[in-house]
Amino acid sequence: MPIIAKKRPKKAQDIRDNYPLRTGVMTVVLLINLSVLWGEGIVPAWYWVLVFAHTLLMPHIIYYVSSQRDHESYSLTFDVTMYAFYLGAWGYNPFLAAVFIATSNLTLISLGGWYRLLISLVMQLIGGLAGGLVTGFYFRPHLDITPMLIATVGFFIFMIGIGWLMHHIHQRLHTTRRDLKARHSQLADINTLAMAVNSQLTIDSIMEQLLNTLEKIYPFEAVYFLSYHDDTHRLALSGVYGEAISYEERTAFEALDFDLTDDANSVFIMGLVQRRIINLSHVEPAMVNAGAAIDKQLYEIKPCVSIIYFPIYIDDEVVGGLAFINHKDPCVLKKPDLQRISDYLIQVGTAIKNANLIRQLKKTREDALAAQKKAEESEEAKSRFLANMSHEIRTPMTAILGYSEALQDPSITEPERKEFIGIIMNSGKHLLSMINNILDISKIEASKVYLEKITIDVVHVMSDIERYIKLQADEKKLDYNLVIHYPVPKYITNDPTRLKQVLLNLCNNAIKFTDEGCITLTLSWPQSHLIEIKVQDTGIGMTEQECEHIFEAFTQADTSTTRLYGGTGLGLTISKSLALLMGGDLKVESEKNKGSQFVLTLDTGQRVGEYIDNSQAWEKLQKSQYHKHKKYKVPALKGRVLIAEDNPVNQQIIKRLVQLTGLAVDLVENGLEAVSAVSDNLYDLIFLDMQMPIMGGEDAALKIKALGVDTPMIAFTANVMTHQIQSYFDNGFIGVIEKPIDREKLYQLLEQSLPTSKVQVMNILIVSDHAVHAARLNRQIKNIQHGCNIMLAESKQETLNVIASTSVDLIFMDIQHAAIDGVELTQLLRKESCLVPIYLLVSHVDHESRYIAAGATGYLARPLNKHDLIKVLEAY
Repeated sequence: MPIIAKKRPKKAQDIRDNYPLRTGVMTVVLLINLSVLWGEGIVPAWYWVLVFAHTLLMPHIIYYVSSQRDHESYSLTFDVTMYAFYLGAWGYNPFLAAVFIATSNLTLISLGGWYRLLISLVMQLIGGLAGGLVTGFYFRPHLDITPMLIATVGFFIFMIGIGWLMHHIHQRLHTTRRDLKARHSQLADINTLAMAVNSQLTIDSIMEQLLNTLEKIYPFEAVYFLSYHDDTHRLALSGVYGEAISYEERTAFEALDFDLTDDANSVFIMGLVQRRIINLSHVEPAMVNAGAAIDKQLYEIKPCVSIIYFPIYIDDEVVGGLAFINHKDPCVLKKPDLQRISDYLIQVGTAIKNANLIRQLKKTREDALAAQKKAEESEEAKSRFLANMSHEIRTPMTAILGYSEALQDPSITEPERKEFIGIIMNSGKHLLSMINNILDISKIEASKVYLEKITIDVVHVMSDIERYIKLQADEKKLDYNLVIHYPVPKYITNDPTRLKQVLLNLCNNAIKFTDEGCITLTLSWPQSHLIEIKVQDTGIGMTEQECEHIFEAFTQADTSTTRLYGGTGLGLTISKSLALLMGGDLKVESEKNKGSQFVLTLDTGQRVGEYIDNSQAWEKLQKSQYHKHKKYKVPALKGRVLIAEDNPVNQQIIKRLVQLTGLAVDLVENGLEAVSAVSDNLYDLIFLDMQMPIMGGEDAALKIKALGVDTPMIAFTANVMTHQIQSYFDNGFIGVIEKPIDREKLYQLLEQSLPTSKVQVMNILIVSDHAVHAARLNRQIKNIQHGCNIMLAESKQETLNVIASTSVDLIFMDIQHAAIDGVELTQLLRKESCLVPIYLLVSHVDHESRYIAAGATGYLARPLNKHDLIKVLEAY
């Protein structure tokens, strides 16, 4: 690596001025020492070493190491101390003392002021005493003629040097004052020029003002303005200004065009490309003939005698050039003049920028309007995206949070609890679906929304919407009605996610703009290919004029509506667009202060062929929806699985789900540990999280393949955009498990990838709040039934939660449960249609009829008999 020398700091002016004076004084000191003390033998040898070092070397060392004014003050203090030292060695001669003390203190006080003088007097006293010690404090009243002449001449030369220095300082002050005055005048001229040119709105008026201003200072005859074409590959003579140019000449000049490639040798091209000023104070025909062809054409139209050419900058970008061309008398400018004109032209660049904006606005208004419209459409797309995201996320989140809070209420019934859990699960899945769509940014940027045409369970969709509306309506104390005009199709084919999105938006608006009354949802089948859903409210309503604009983006009834109810005004625009995409439409009927009715129609698509003819059939299907909970049948599998996941929560979730199948599970926290585990062990299946510290899933998969291992691998990830999923399959993964985990999909993938075990895994629930009893029973069961999955519930609510979320095969219930009587809990489960075998664990067997009447399958007496327990486990 090359060594870069550190730049030496610039020396203060005082150091440069005092250097020759110090050198001269040191010469005088050396000569006086030689003439006074040499040969007398009254000073030791080291004294002469000190004298020669101080007088011959010290001035140059001080100059080399000093750079600041303070450094010079310290150096002068050292000098006067040494002068006093020499005076002591010279016998305190009055003549020499007067000369040196006067000259040194004069210099010191001019540089350091009174404070430095007082310090130097103390140092001089110390130096004088030290010099006297060297020679024994003797007094020399008289001097020979030689030292007196040396001191006199030295003093004379020193004073001349001081005078020269004062003159030099005065000259610098005068020059500085003159420069400041000139700068002040220049700033005033710039200000005048800025006011003149910035008050103009066209290029022509700006150039005329510029020429009028500069003609008062410089002998300019004409100004030529050159600017780039729109493609920046050509340069045009946009204007020629000055009385020296005739109309015919101006027309001929402005007809010329410069090509940046073909005319690269032209002075007008080089000045802009090289970003420099071109100053040709004397133009000769020979110079023109040796130049570019375009320059010859200019010269032929009107010969010139001088050209001074400046680039024009706007925001540090060259946008054109100004050429001051004289055709009669040459114009000779110096470097300061060129710099001054460059400063003037900064204001011209700003004025040209403003004028160009106005000219372009007038000249290309249609293009500007088109660009503005395009920009607005782009902004509208972004706003639509944000509004869409807000609607799609916040709406299901309201249901999730609302029903989660409702589940904390201990007074809710079991049917209500199941209903709430179903709504939360459905809303969560809907939210996840929305997030997956939002993540596909390319669709939004291209304004492309692709619908998913699948079978829709009409009762299921309407039940979800109905339960959501009820929750919101209850909060505002509004009534809710569902009206169905039979028959209606049981199934239609369209996009369920988009359908729910539109209905939720319409229902949200109905509730938001209604303070009293009711919300009515009407379902009908007016045409064979169309289904119709009406959302009617008794809210604030709208005028006819407001209805005409309600589907426009960012539109609400009036500004007061926005203040009172909030919202972006994009919801109905999105709903209208989606309705059209779904093969239908969205219309509105409204009356001010009475309410509104939105009518959504959509294509039914290919129906399954079943219809709902009456309210009894609808209610039966709806009731099944309320109580329908997905029961995941856990497959019985065998094998060993490796799971690489860095998040501890996700580790436990997937580990538990996989272990329920009977599989052995090993956990690692990153891809590097996964590679190490695979190299040391044999696995039947590998789960790899795609984003982990140290090493991600895809890198780990490549390294595992490099080891020659062909174990099937499954991607476990939240990155589930289309191109990401495709890349996982391209890298050899056999499947993808999305986060959050879909248990049904997980078990399907496991069944496809691993062999089935002959032993079916049994899910056993132990209901007991007695930890010792529960632990003993758990151990007894595992000793008998290997590989079973045992769950524990300590309260009524935990029992209901486990049964609702898991496929339980057998229940052992402690009859002496502290929180609730086991018999009563058994009765409750049977009322809720729980058909799982229930065995009561009792201490007394004298109430057998009561146990059976409550719905118990049987009972086991404590202490438990191993053979009785084996019979029960073998039976199931």
